[in-house]
Amino acid sequence: MTARVEAGLEKIFPEAAPPLLADFARYWLCKFHERGLPRWRDMDPVDFPWALSRIFILSRVESGRFAYHLVGEDLDRMLGGHLKGKTADQVFEPGYAEYTERRWERAAAERLVCYNGSFHLTVDNVPRIARRVLFPLSEDGELVDRLIGVVHFDRRGPDRKEQFGPSYSFLYWTEVSELI
Repeated sequence: MTARVEAGLEKIFPEAAPPLLADFARYWLCKFHERGLPRWRDMDPVDFPWALSRIFILSRVESGRFAYHLVGEDLDRMLGGHLKGKTADQVFEPGYAEYTERRWERAAAERLVCYNGSFHLTVDNVPRIARRVLFPLSEDGELVDRLIGVVHFDRRGPDRKEQFGPSYSFLYWTEVSELI
């Protein structure tokens, strides 16, 4: 790994991140071009089979909002299935949907990497901690037209009761310009 990639990881993750998230961040950081952002076509699933079940790709739809373009099967199942083409408000409860949409829009508009975590109940009411990292993609190097992310889920166990609970949440932003 280059020093630039490792320095980028430290900026994206101010705390120890699950290996799935750190490994995907390394992959995305290695895909930078002189123009600054990786393109959708730079992201080859053959390179990251270990992340496919937990990956999601968001694309702009006619309304101008982001919608799920592709969702890994584990993530799709945990969120109720059939997410392709759905926007945040079609998947999540109203308050969380607005929060999610704002994160997606900010990541695109300001060319930011977003690392965040929160408490969730799966569709089967299984308590989980979700930690995710979201990256902008751009075909022309300017306009962010897609976002790609990966999610790590932890079960909430009795030994984590104090550390994780329904109010568990964090949010970190990193400017892409700091990573080049």
